[in-house]
Amino acid sequence: MAFTLCHMNLPIGFSRKCSLERTRPMSIVTLTNMEGDSWDIRLICRGSQVSLSQGWGNFVVDNGIEEGDTCIFRFAGPCKLQVYTIGKAEIQQCLSLDFLVLSYCEIFPLYATA
Repeated sequence: MAFTLCHMNLPIGFSRKCSLERTRPMSIVTLTNMEGDSWDIRLICRGSQVSLSQGWGNFVVDNGIEEGDTCIFRFAGPCKLQVYTIGKAEIQQCLSLDFLVLSYCEIFPLYATA
């Protein structure tokens, strides 16, 4: 499956804390998954809004991320983010055990084409 358009907006507070909104309007950020594999993703900054753009769809597919999964981003240095993913089923299991979920992020790949 290839994505013709797929992006994810990062929370403004996170972007500010990591100074991502101060990067050039379009730059590259490296995302690293839990296994240590890396992807170069286009980072688009418009005012205070920062989005992961070109390459994000490949990251989603390569890591088996599905709608309802949770992605946790950790600042790992200038233009470097570590991404931890938790599956929807794992989240539901935690909820059934009365764990407190502090943050939930939905992934919406847009315009998926075969």
